[in-house]
Amino acid sequence: MNHNIFRLAALLAVFPLSAVADDAAMTGCVKSLSPAARMIYDASAASRPPDSALRDIVAAQTRKLVMAGRIERATARPAAEAAGTCLKMRQQ
Repeated sequence: MNHNIFRLAALLAVFPLSAVADDAAMTGCVKSLSPAARMIYDASAASRPPDSALRDIVAAQTRKLVMAGRIERATARPAAEAAGTCLKMRQQ
């Protein structure tokens, strides 16, 4: 009986640690973004409706930022890919 309680306590203790590790990884990902990628990340995260595809949102936000002159066209694709990576981590 006591062994089962200890196992359950150990199991429950592990779950929050994995969530903290995921949050730390996502935070590290966001901090490593270039300024252009961070703009895309922020815009996409703020405007993402729950029923839309992540790729479509990132593409639309990137296009808006390029058209507004806030991001150079040459750096838009790699910045969008980096932002998308962090957004995928955030989704999980």
